[in-house]
Amino acid sequence: MDNNYNNKKPNMNSIIINKTSVSLLVLTVSTAILLVKIEQLNYFTLALLITGSLFLGAWSTFSAVKGKMERLNSLVLKDKATGLYDATVLPRLLDYDIKRSERYERPLALMLIDVDHFSVFQQEYGNKFADVLLGKISSILIDGAEYYNETKKEFHGIRISDLAFRFEKQDKLAVIMPETDTKGAQIAAERFREAIMFSRFKSTTTEPLSLTISAAVVSYQQGSEDSAEDLLVRAELLLKKSKITKNHIAIQNPINNDLFAMTK
Repeated sequence: MDNNYNNKKPNMNSIIINKTSVSLLVLTVSTAILLVKIEQLNYFTLALLITGSLFLGAWSTFSAVKGKMERLNSLVLKDKATGLYDATVLPRLLDYDIKRSERYERPLALMLIDVDHFSVFQQEYGNKFADVLLGKISSILIDGAEYYNETKKEFHGIRISDLAFRFEKQDKLAVIMPETDTKGAQIAAERFREAIMFSRFKSTTTEPLSLTISAAVVSYQQGSEDSAEDLLVRAELLLKKSKITKNHIAIQNPINNDLFAMTK
């Protein structure tokens, strides 16, 4: 699995810089040719021309990059309770990774996560506390956690190249996992499930809470022409399967796409 996935995405800043540099180079050469023709070009004029071009190039690049980043930040919404990306942008980002996976023949997996009995916690403790609880679960997903299961263990959290989302006003989370096959995503999901199961969460009473999650893992199959919606529908079906028994992970058979549940 590649931890440098983000570096492989198209670098919009480089594209902007290249276009700006080429435009200014053309302008500088054209101006220099004109000055030669009218016999007004000397070393001082040439130095002044180059300095001005560099200054304008730097300013144009800064303005373009700043504008690009502001537009990107305005497009990406984050859930206030969890700090995860809002799932409204999930299909678009998943579609991007599907195209990348197909073009470069690289693995891609999608994981859906649902907190078991979450509605019970909402009814008993209130929506505000339930959101705090989901925020702690999301923190473990991102940053990892130490826990004890006979011996001390640790879940390291998802990779920096993975993207995590929350579906609005739901206890359902999603993770796009580039450069990850079905087996790799299954291992990550199992470690996360175990970390949640053996962690203890503070409640409004003196007794800590024990939680479990159910999850589903699907992967993109090269040449299948599956869309982001296709993967999400398949993952939803798997998640329903894992929720039947709860505290389970349902995974997609990478050979023939049959669905089957992984035991605890």
